[in-house]
Amino acid sequence: MRSTETMKRTETIHPSPPPLMLEKLVAPEAPLAETLTSRQLVPDSDPDGAYFRALEQAGMHLNRHQIAAVRHGKGPLLLLAGAGTGKTTTVVARVGYLLWQGVPAKRILLLTFTRKAAEEMQSRIARIPGIAPALARGVVAGTYHSIFLRLLQSRGYNQRILSSDAFRETIIKRILRQMKLQDSYPAETLLALFGYYKNNLMTYQDYGGQGQEELDQEIRTIWMAYEQFKTENHYIDFDDMMIEMRQLLLRDAALLQTLRDRFDFIFVDEYQDTTPTQDSIVKMIATPKNNLCVVGDDQQSIYGFRGAAASIIQDFAKEFPRAALIPLTINYRSTSQIVGLTDKVILHNRSRIAKVMEATVQGKRPPLFLRPRDSEDEAEQLIAIMARGVRELNYRWAHFVILYRTTAYCRAMLEKLTERHIPFVYHGGQESFYEQRTVKPVLDYLRLALRSDDLAAVEGILPSLYLNREDTMRYLEAQMAACPAMAPLGLLLTLPGLKEFQVKQIKERIDLIGRLAALTPRAAIRLVRQQYDKYMEADQRSTLTVHREAIREALDELETAAQKHRTVAAFLAFVEQMIAESKGRERQAEDGDAVQLMSIHKAKGLEFHTVFVIGLIEGVIPHSAALGADQCSDRISKTAGKSKVREAIEEECRICYVALTRAKRQLFISAPEMYRGKDTKVSRFVEDMIKRGGKKGRRY
Repeated sequence: MRSTETMKRTETIHPSPPPLMLEKLVAPEAPLAETLTSRQLVPDSDPDGAYFRALEQAGMHLNRHQIAAVRHGKGPLLLLAGAGTGKTTTVVARVGYLLWQGVPAKRILLLTFTRKAAEEMQSRIARIPGIAPALARGVVAGTYHSIFLRLLQSRGYNQRILSSDAFRETIIKRILRQMKLQDSYPAETLLALFGYYKNNLMTYQDYGGQGQEELDQEIRTIWMAYEQFKTENHYIDFDDMMIEMRQLLLRDAALLQTLRDRFDFIFVDEYQDTTPTQDSIVKMIATPKNNLCVVGDDQQSIYGFRGAAASIIQDFAKEFPRAALIPLTINYRSTSQIVGLTDKVILHNRSRIAKVMEATVQGKRPPLFLRPRDSEDEAEQLIAIMARGVRELNYRWAHFVILYRTTAYCRAMLEKLTERHIPFVYHGGQESFYEQRTVKPVLDYLRLALRSDDLAAVEGILPSLYLNREDTMRYLEAQMAACPAMAPLGLLLTLPGLKEFQVKQIKERIDLIGRLAALTPRAAIRLVRQQYDKYMEADQRSTLTVHREAIREALDELETAAQKHRTVAAFLAFVEQMIAESKGRERQAEDGDAVQLMSIHKAKGLEFHTVFVIGLIEGVIPHSAALGADQCSDRISKTAGKSKVREAIEEECRICYVALTRAKRQLFISAPEMYRGKDTKVSRFVEDMIKRGGKKGRRY
């Protein structure tokens, strides 16, 4: 489970930050929207004039597109809501309008993706003058899971809810242990894989992700064992709820008709994040009335890895030819320059519903571009910009957010913030970069170079020697208890039943470990990687759920982190410090004044005064996994070859779009010249907008 962590320390701001090379990003400014609202557009004499006056009393002054959405009568409606366009206000106003017209609250179904969103909408509906709080609470509002669980329980389903990710992972680990596969698959990614298939209306019988029958059957066996455990122990998980609900409606015609009769109007929020399973259920219930209002933005569909598909919202008009499409295109969040820039970015996508965004805020500062030397220099420059803002512009640290594409990429930024004692909130979980599954074994080799009796480090390298972790550790612990002077590395050679190739590998690794301490840490890591990379890439189980390129990315980043240290001992001391820092951060900054550091996916739906998007280079955004999507077999796609790559790159473009549209007043984009020891190219999504010839020391 992801967690929010914070750091608050004595602030250290360098009095003379280094000169910066900032370049303008050139894109047409978005046009300014008309300023007319319902106050001018809906006269008191209109039959519903009183309702719009009530909305205005509640602080909701609607534009003409929002008014059209509110007044939409019956039939399907697609509210194409661009970033920052007030979609929640529009949904609240439309639900309130139906209540004002006399539609019973219990006949309105409002589906959201979070409980918080449902509660916020009901609360805002209740604040509309003339709508009693009890009436607002009568609207059936909630998440897919909460509402459909109640329906399942009403039909006799009484299974316990398997809601704890940690417990689900424990179950998978137990199954893997029983199959002697405990070192082969990360439990959390197997669960994600199962969920992905279920969200695409598929079961373990349909699984064929690797195209290799032996591995495919292995995954199916693990999956079947997980399903069997749940059945025997009377559990269902969240993915099961959707599958069970759909199956129930398919076989229980009476229940389906009851739901169709009960709900006159159905709303779906964040429709671009809907999975095929969820969409199928909603449309079954909506038929034949089809008073279905879906709200979303295909340009912000970024959860393909969960099973969501932009095509669901894009194909809505094909499924409902008479559907009304009302675009919400007035951005109330960002400046005209930022809106214009993001509009140009999304033009890279062919598969999209076209719309032209307008702004309400005239920009004063253009979006700016940085081209630092590498990720370390990138972190230094961003800290200098933020420090200057705090010192000279009376900004608070909380004005700033730093958005990254992958956890590996933010390693340098996180460490620089820590070293400079900048207060920050890290939304990336408790696990340090150096504790990641692909990184830790390499560090364990280095640890053994300094301490050959480090039993925990020996345990970490066992999978790379093709030795069963549990059996080997049990043997080593027994031998060392009998003879404490024995070194665990040497004891590996006494393991019973070793094959010839294993003996050879153990001897080679013992020799390798003996050579590491005398090297620089980067050279030591490279030497380890000569063997470890071969193991990781040859292990088809590992690459089932962790793309090969992601493995290389993490290990290249480890080399980058090591290069600033002279000795293995110094580097490991730094690593232990960073691990300790990640575990010891406070839960909240003392006054809430802290820089936010989060992934782009985590930032979706949020907004910030000043946004830094780091790593906008080819291979990061768009990610190398997308660039090689035609070689990746762990995701379902209706396309193949070049079309599969284009589909993946278009999602990367949407990820970029989501990142840039978080900015309210100032946007910085950074693309380091070097990454993972190689020259980089600026991301294709922004490369054509860079105005060359920036001035050193430019103030913003």
